[in-house]
Amino acid sequence: MNVTSAPDRTALRQAAAQQLRSELQPGSLVVLDVFKSATGAEPHGQRVTQAALDTGFSGPLLQKDFNQLRTAATQQLGSLAVNSSRQWKVGSTLECLTDWAAARRAFTVRGRNDDLQLLAQGGLKNSVVNLSLGSSVTDLVGNLLQESRPRNASPEEQARARGVQAQLLQATGQSTWPQVFSVIGQAVAASSQHPIYLAEKASYDQTVSALVEQGNQLVVASGNEGELSRTLGPIPSEWSRNDLASSETVVAGALDGGSVAPYSNRFPGVTFYADGELISGGRSHRGTSYAAPRVAARLAAAESLEALRSESGGGSVDDGFGQVPVVATLPTKPS
Repeated sequence: MNVTSAPDRTALRQAAAQQLRSELQPGSLVVLDVFKSATGAEPHGQRVTQAALDTGFSGPLLQKDFNQLRTAATQQLGSLAVNSSRQWKVGSTLECLTDWAAARRAFTVRGRNDDLQLLAQGGLKNSVVNLSLGSSVTDLVGNLLQESRPRNASPEEQARARGVQAQLLQATGQSTWPQVFSVIGQAVAASSQHPIYLAEKASYDQTVSALVEQGNQLVVASGNEGELSRTLGPIPSEWSRNDLASSETVVAGALDGGSVAPYSNRFPGVTFYADGELISGGRSHRGTSYAAPRVAARLAAAESLEALRSESGGGSVDDGFGQVPVVATLPTKPS
């Protein structure tokens, strides 16, 4: 974790905001994502940007990764998330799990709040911001499921998985995995009422409102845990809602072959659906991470939600909560 001192970090954020004032212009598409990879693999943000450009978008586009400019409060939340994770591993109780989930979700929301506040300080107006990353109850439940039942795991990973399985069984007192994860899901969902999470979510929503008042739109990916129901059974729709979604954000779900993709999270309030497949580096990638920038790019070009709805030639799709417009995008092109 970055240990830059608070005064230095404040100065860096002020310098970044000053630079943004010279970079931002009305009609911009801002991709907030990860543009560095420790493994040398193609960064997630590069694929997200490619998905936006695949629509034919030709307006101003900015790629921004403010990870090194997070505030001291966000770094403290990151430390809390790490400590809560350790406590969960030691305590193996549902109360510990709720605290861990609250800290993890609050850290994600606070980090994006930092990023959006920088854009606001930089004077962002009449533009579109794409947020393909986020968190949700199903996201964290899916992480636990993956840790406890990894695929193609090494001996070391299998050993860790057995430890996680023991923790989950101990914490829930259940004997079957659907029962275990039903109880785990309830504990993680309880974090939605945790004071730490509620405070960060309220602050984030205020920042979103401030940006919207300046004529901006924020596009959020719905998430990719839709197929968890195959393992866990029916999942409450509120568990699937991205923590970065609000009443003032645009939420993008993914299509696969003209229908809602099985992996795409479904919940009331998804605004548009778009193609969720991206061909990059000769490989196929799928996710709402690629549907969101396509919606964002089309929205930036259309300049308003009303215009995008009226010009969208993709028809609509029923996602179980009603008919939702489909944003037609150009065919994905291999890079």
